[in-house]
Amino acid sequence: LSEFKPQELSNLLWALTTPAGHKPMVLYTMAELELTTERDLSRFNPQDLSNLATSLAAFGVPTSRGTLAPGLEAVAAEMLRPTTIESGGAFADMSDGDEGEDTQFAARDAERRNKSAGGEARPRLGSFSPGQLAAVAMAYAKAASPATSLFQALISEMCSRPLSLEHSVHQVEVAPGVPILRGPPGIGVAPAPFASGVTETNLVNLAWAATVAGQATPELIDYVFSTTESLLESLPPPVLIQLGHILLGNPQDGAAKGAVAGPSRAELQEILSAPKGDPISRFLGLSNVIPTNTAHSNFAISILLALCRIRKTATPPYSSKLHEKVSATLAAMDIPHINEFAVFGGVYTLDIVLGDSVAIEVDGPSHFLESTRTQGDLRYNAETLFKQRVLTSLGWTIYSLPYKDWEGAKGDEAKKALLASILERPPVGTPSDT
Repeated sequence: LSEFKPQELSNLLWALTTPAGHKPMVLYTMAELELTTERDLSRFNPQDLSNLATSLAAFGVPTSRGTLAPGLEAVAAEMLRPTTIESGGAFADMSDGDEGEDTQFAARDAERRNKSAGGEARPRLGSFSPGQLAAVAMAYAKAASPATSLFQALISEMCSRPLSLEHSVHQVEVAPGVPILRGPPGIGVAPAPFASGVTETNLVNLAWAATVAGQATPELIDYVFSTTESLLESLPPPVLIQLGHILLGNPQDGAAKGAVAGPSRAELQEILSAPKGDPISRFLGLSNVIPTNTAHSNFAISILLALCRIRKTATPPYSSKLHEKVSATLAAMDIPHINEFAVFGGVYTLDIVLGDSVAIEVDGPSHFLESTRTQGDLRYNAETLFKQRVLTSLGWTIYSLPYKDWEGAKGDEAKKALLASILERPPVGTPSDT
């Protein structure tokens, strides 16, 4: 690896960690050593650094709570490092001959910012395109570490850029020099004339990542909701679902809390005994009225309606073979339940609901950090922890059935005994839950 150029090293890691399947951990160890002891990261351009962050996070290496793996910590430090501009408008410390269009725009923008700020140095994130900023945020969110300073800089940088909305009736361009949202003191507010402005997808990706990492600010959430509220009818389903995650994951005013309750056990029996085809839409996250006296209540209603709209034409949720086997065993035990229960219009789908806001999640391999799947100690990944945290905070009691527990129960009677014991375990999100 020592002979690889910066772009070659970052591309290699990105290529090997993008496909599904086992990641070569020996490569991770070698790359981390290379990045932390042998390499001058100032030679890596923004795309290289973005690829490195995405790749290192994809390995899913667990760390102590609140800490970053050394490789990700080194990359974050480089992105936050103050930079200066030499004459000619290019970064003095990032040229490896691979600068693209956005990097050239970034260099000119950074030069303009430095001049407007009287030569004040800027973090290297100022040279990243909106897409690269969002990718970095997603990577560090999935690394399950707060990375507070990095997220503060990412939020400030993204929110100071001009908007170029993809799904508005007319393209919206904010004139250069007009600040959109002020960041923390000392970060600066001037928008950047990149090849393209910040799209709603860039903005939502950043807000989603900050929410998962527990780093979203009220100002960011207000900005995202105000920017996207008039676009909800035209946004693609993945973006709508991300907005739902952001809403539920930032319950500052409880705007969505009334719309996440599941059926009671009596209602569950009514649903299960209803003739096939009878409408049960009122149980798909529409059980209660959303409070109307909260800051985000209008947005909560709008996003819920948009999500229910796409559910009418969406493909029904897919149940894994593992889930189907668990459900069949519960049925053999005469335990009433609903499979694939939609919460808040489908923002989340619970595997098995037993009634009274009690659910079992059948957690397959994708719910755990990849590097722990071959070990005895499974560790949840950031997305699963976020889902558990959100649903628990909104009143659900969630029990987890890890796939290795099911695989370890040999025979029908052992599997029934396992399911009977599930409800005796601590629910996820409790101090005793490991």
